[in-house]
Amino acid sequence: MEGERKIEGGESILFLATWFVSTLPADMTRCQIQFDGNADLTYELELVNHMFVDFLIEVMMNYKRSQVTDFPQAFYRKLLRLDADEEEDE
Repeated sequence: MEGERKIEGGESILFLATWFVSTLPADMTRCQIQFDGNADLTYELELVNHMFVDFLIEVMMNYKRSQVTDFPQAFYRKLLRLDADEEEDE
């Protein structure tokens, strides 16, 4: 999936997201995102399939509203492992 990540106060960054399809909701899905066509800006995330499908549904809903293909903020927090920091603080 090709999309663009909106950057507050700046230009959007293009990305290419790929993932391995899994059929069962409890299976793991591996998603890889490369930003700006730069191999150094490639990130990978593994999460439960049903959670990834929820993120894809949000992508589609957001596209209907704004005509922009982008993942929700919660996806990027997981991708960059920012949500793990919050869990450790609790």
